[in-house]
Amino acid sequence: MSAIDEYPLWFLYPQNFPGIYVGFSYNGYPALADAEMMYCVYQEVTVDGYLETIEIGDEKYYKNSNYYYIYPKALLDSIKGKFYYLDGFCNDVLTESYVSAFCLDTLTAKISKKKIDISNLSAPYWVKNETWEDQEYIYGVGMFTSQGNENDAWKTSEEKAFFSILTSMTIKIFSISRSDILNMNNNMYEKQINYLRISLKFKIHGIEVLERWPDIANTYFYTLVRIKKSKIDTFYDK
Repeated sequence: MSAIDEYPLWFLYPQNFPGIYVGFSYNGYPALADAEMMYCVYQEVTVDGYLETIEIGDEKYYKNSNYYYIYPKALLDSIKGKFYYLDGFCNDVLTESYVSAFCLDTLTAKISKKKIDISNLSAPYWVKNETWEDQEYIYGVGMFTSQGNENDAWKTSEEKAFFSILTSMTIKIFSISRSDILNMNNNMYEKQINYLRISLKFKIHGIEVLERWPDIANTYFYTLVRIKKSKIDTFYDK
């Protein structure tokens, strides 16, 4: 369960607050440092590595992954010490987990500190999708369940949303499938198992986080992101 029962508008609907950058404190990492790093990732990042999944029937499991983000160090240096704190909240006192909103320009960045009771939130339409696109953008949805640290769940769901876009675009896939015949209570049935290894190497500009939604009843945390198609500059075949 979430440790809080309401969230600020700027957190749930970041697309309505341009110029606001959200940082999460987690594993001893301060919210400010996270916001600075994610600012750089959103502006320009190269993702290199691979993702492995196993699909058993209709269920997908992440088996293994090895990837890293590369963003220009000069970009991080250019904004170090220049973020202004605007608002924040604590979602777990015991672990000192904070979520904070920062900006680079207090004159142009607008923020609302109004909060929404999450018991009044209905599931948005996009949580039932994984990826889709329109003429200009590709959209991705990520979901992760809290294992005791909500900030880790939010960070992971955002990362999964980002990767759902990249994996939908990749063309380098290694796949193995097999069928297992199982006997349960003298009934025979077939189970399909698929193993996928997806190679990734993309250079991206302009990642946007649009919305977040906490499914408190099931402790699922969803994030919606999008990337403009014209901002996916380079695909490297590996």
